[in-house]
Amino acid sequence: MGDAVAGSIEEQTARAIDNIESILKGVGMGLPDLVRLQCFLSDISDYERFNKAYRERLGDCKPTRCVMGNIQLRSNALVELVAEAYRSACP
Repeated sequence: MGDAVAGSIEEQTARAIDNIESILKGVGMGLPDLVRLQCFLSDISDYERFNKAYRERLGDCKPTRCVMGNIQLRSNALVELVAEAYRSACP
């Protein structure tokens, strides 16, 4: 968990959200408890593809987010997410 994954921006986005969900489950929480995500993209031109994968994976839960692009990420990753959660934040 937490390691960069090879693949497309869509695959990396799904894996990052899966990792976040796994961590949340470990403390008795889930994706509906997310309140904020900071999203870092190595190439801002990937935004539309990232956004589609992000929305597909998060469904109805819509935490506040900030997206920044053209950032050099570790291990040549295409996306990195930083999550904040609060128990019972989403109904």
